[in-house]
Parts: sequence; structure tokens; C-alpha cells
Amino acid sequence: MPHGPLAIGTQLLGQQPTRAIPESGYPWDEHVPPPGRDATLLAVVPIPGTQTSLAIVGYAISTSSGSGSGSGSGSAVDTVTVNRPAALIAGVQTITGTESDPSQSIFLDWRGFGTPVIGDSDWVQATVTSSGSFSAAMTIDHAGAQGTMFYRIGSGSTIAAWSGTPS
Repeated sequence: MPHGPLAIGTQLLGQQPTRAIPESGYPWDEHVPPPGRDATLLAVVPIPGTQTSLAIVGYAISTSSGSGSGSGSGSAVDTVTVNRPAALIAGVQTITGTESDPSQSIFLDWRGFGTPVIGDSDWVQATVTSSGSFSAAMTIDHAGAQGTMFYRIGSGSTIAAWSGTPS
């Protein structure tokens, strides 16, 4: 059932969708990479029993070029969890988290408004251990005003991890 810019449905490769046209009016297949091109599927999943409300899971998607030699299995690329401190305090605060692929760089950015882009100078590269734990000293500013912690994997897309109001 379409809702806003989203469409929910499935399609097997090589078959036409039964009815998967999002409300934007663009056919479903215009949003999917053509055969032979790779893409990333992001899924938001809850984390039960933690203070973190959700995690973003990235899956590599490889479409076959029709030659039968397509690569990729749709396996998870990297799962990142950015922990929200129990006490969010204005000033320099260590932000921690984990990722499933410690070979990937993690960058963090705290914003009171807007969404950071890759070229912004206030991204902080986290220190990642071989087990996938990471930490970064972040300047949390604007006490009493809500802000958002963003992260990105390497030069990937900016993702909102959580929001909070520092004291």
C-alpha cells in the first residue's frame, strides 16, 4: 500500500511487479538499479532490551547482468549502533558504539539543526577497535535545545542515529 514517497512490495528479478507504483507517480523499476549495477538497501530495525531505539542495517545488492555471472549474495555489509549516553551533557562527551565490520571508518556529527553533508568540517572520525567497538570525543552544544547525532560509514550516506536535549 503506497504512503507518501514510500511503496511497500516485493518483486522477483525478471518479473513485472503486480502493482508497485509509489505515490510519486514514478514506476517501481525506475527506483531499482538496472541489471549489472550494485546498490545498497538500508533497513531500520529495533534493538530490544537496549537504550538505543534502532539500528541501520546496510545490505549490498548486486543485480545480475543476465550473463549468469552476477556477484554478491545480499549479505549484510555493516551494522552500526551509536549509543545514546544516559546523561547527555553539553560539552565534550565521549560517544561510543559498535559496528559489525571494523574495517569501515565511522564518522560522527552532532547538530542542533539541519543534516550534515560529507564535505562539512565538523565530522569527527571515531576510533574503531578490531572488535568493532568505536568511540569519539564529541562537542555536544546548545544546552536545553534538542540536537541530533548523525553518523556515516566511510564516505557513505548521512544517517540520523538519535536525538536528545543536552543539559
